[in-house]
Amino acid sequence: MNNERIRQYRTILNGQTRLLRRSRRQRAAVALARDASLTALDTLLEVIMNGNDNDATNAAVAALSQHADWRHINVICSVWALTRHPTLGRLIAQHGWIANAPPDARVLSALHIGQLELLINARPGLLPALIIACGDHNQSIAQRARRTLLSLQRSDTRQALCILAIEQNIPIALEIARRANYLPEEMTWRAVYLLLTSQVEAFRACDPDCQLVLKAYSQCTPHLRERIATALQEEPNAPPLLPPSLIYVADLNDAQWQEAVQQLRRPLMHNVAAVVARYAPARWAARLIVHLNEDAEPAVRNQTMPLGVLRNIAETCLAGKEPQPQLRLTLSGGRRGIHHIAISPDTNTLAATDGDGAVLLWQLSDGNPLPDPEPHQWPAHSLVFSRDSRFLCSAASVGPIHVWDLHQRTIQGKYAGRSPIQLIPDSDTLISSGEEAFHFWSLQGVHLSSIRTPSARVAHIALSADGQYYAVAGSAPALALVNQSVPRDHAITIWRMPSGELLAGDALSRWLDRGDPIARLDIPSVAEQVVFSPNGQLVAAVCGDDVVRIWRLLDGVLQQQYAGTAPIVFLHGGAQLLSGAATSGFQIRQSYSGELIANVPLPHGIPSVMTSIPHRGIVIGGSTNGTITLWRLHESLEPIELNKHNHRISALTLSDDGRTLISADITGTILVWDVAVSDLIRRIPLNIRPSDRTWISDVIRQRRYKSDERRWLEFMNALNRTPPGNRRGYDPSIPIDIGSFRLRLE
Repeated sequence: MNNERIRQYRTILNGQTRLLRRSRRQRAAVALARDASLTALDTLLEVIMNGNDNDATNAAVAALSQHADWRHINVICSVWALTRHPTLGRLIAQHGWIANAPPDARVLSALHIGQLELLINARPGLLPALIIACGDHNQSIAQRARRTLLSLQRSDTRQALCILAIEQNIPIALEIARRANYLPEEMTWRAVYLLLTSQVEAFRACDPDCQLVLKAYSQCTPHLRERIATALQEEPNAPPLLPPSLIYVADLNDAQWQEAVQQLRRPLMHNVAAVVARYAPARWAARLIVHLNEDAEPAVRNQTMPLGVLRNIAETCLAGKEPQPQLRLTLSGGRRGIHHIAISPDTNTLAATDGDGAVLLWQLSDGNPLPDPEPHQWPAHSLVFSRDSRFLCSAASVGPIHVWDLHQRTIQGKYAGRSPIQLIPDSDTLISSGEEAFHFWSLQGVHLSSIRTPSARVAHIALSADGQYYAVAGSAPALALVNQSVPRDHAITIWRMPSGELLAGDALSRWLDRGDPIARLDIPSVAEQVVFSPNGQLVAAVCGDDVVRIWRLLDGVLQQQYAGTAPIVFLHGGAQLLSGAATSGFQIRQSYSGELIANVPLPHGIPSVMTSIPHRGIVIGGSTNGTITLWRLHESLEPIELNKHNHRISALTLSDDGRTLISADITGTILVWDVAVSDLIRRIPLNIRPSDRTWISDVIRQRRYKSDERRWLEFMNALNRTPPGNRRGYDPSIPIDIGSFRLRLE
């Protein structure tokens, strides 16, 4: 049904034509209910909630009662959960409707009709909504929520309730877990739960030497650590001194490494230092190796590299400067500057767009230009390569999506849609924006499905790292419109992506037709940026009100919000979030607690463009004066600056392997940087991927780098060949007392 027909039916139902018969209103309501689009449902809900005309209200209620399916039910329950409108409540109770999603609507609708059996067997994802319902203003719903939580049947849900209670320190959850005698199945969390709920005798029987609690202490959030430390003060068998911080080797910054080297260079610590050197980044491993004496020989000896030779290489490395990113190529293109750039997954092709809508291509190995694809009529804002590097997809804010076949040098197809576009990881399915919808296309040109977003345009599309979820910002319609003056809803909707076998052909369309958002995240204006955490547990967004918001992905519960600006980047797998600060710098905060960890000064202001490799803690920003700044936030807040551009940086991107950085400015100058060696020496040797080890060996043989850089790579190669065993019998899981902290290797 088109929008014009829906407007006509709205006019009939609102009584704005004279001498309307009751039958006309009934026919209009039935037509809207059968259509089942969100715009049609909005119209029916508007009539019911306004209540200006009894005939129109009765017609709308009757139509929904007769023709409701899962689409109607989810919307009706969601609106009722927000507004508690009595007519909608009676409609839900009369027919026994329960929403499938989102979680709060599902929980509240089930509690409203008294279907507690459904919730008693619920999965952990519904727990936050159930806990919130315990404080509902409707006493009947609140009592039923409590009764449900006291009768949970699933062991994983019981355990999740205990963990949620102690992690978030939720009084009602703690009270219910104790009354119901729930206990976590995992013994480490059981010990923490018993300790924090003051079940002294049970705790001492479970963890007499406090080792389980100390294990949990090393892995939990700072807020929970503080509570554990306070509770342990009352335990006579607890360690006499609980260290202020237990830090894993991968999380040390430069200042902490300097302190560690000073402590470990003592002769009595040489055996331990030899072990730490195999877990330290190369730049700090070299500082440890040069101080080792022959007593440490068995701990670092390998078949081809004696300690003396390894020590000589380390001394040579430290005598020179640490490698910096090297400028490899300079390219020129774009009459009106470069707006966006992308690197193919095989790192063979570089693509860029300019202000005229042209798409430019180069061979990344030597900088030779390739034939340009057909240009767009408007500036292109999105560039995406297929996973096999064969197809390049480009999209502008107006006009079709172009798919270019790089092998055949021809246009594969032009698809309806516009920027932004995203390619689902490990698939050939493209998500694109459109007018009042977002679309799914296969790269072969098959239209798989569309999801309507009435009265809204898609502002942003984000995908989780594993491709299981996607977020669409600005796509959700205003469900509970009271009158037409209510502003458009800019909520972020989270959707679950089907598994790999469903991502082909009609199966995806069938799945999407049955799908519904798993969460709806409210924001006051259009999102500037939406990002998923690498661990897949959180989603963060920032919009024009300069507030960073973080939600749990599982249930859409707002976890934290604080003052901050774009850009935002998750660090440490999602444990920390970097964002702009009001003081013209960056701030790093704990994702779950919001605790401020560090402020990062920015002498050139907040970058206008950014790129990052979150799992390596690398953040790269380009400023308006042409300066490119690299932060390696896993071990240091000290930046590295590159100053080869003379004008504002307009685009940045990193290759998937993190070895190549591409930068572009408003004059059309593109610089290709090699960051491989400078990145590798700051990484943990034992965590280097096999592909990197092969690359290091090839570089050493081919002598592609100058002497200083090759020495560092030789040192890395020697560390990689060190066997993981320890002939001295040192256990790397035992913390090492450094001074102000304890160091944990694994």
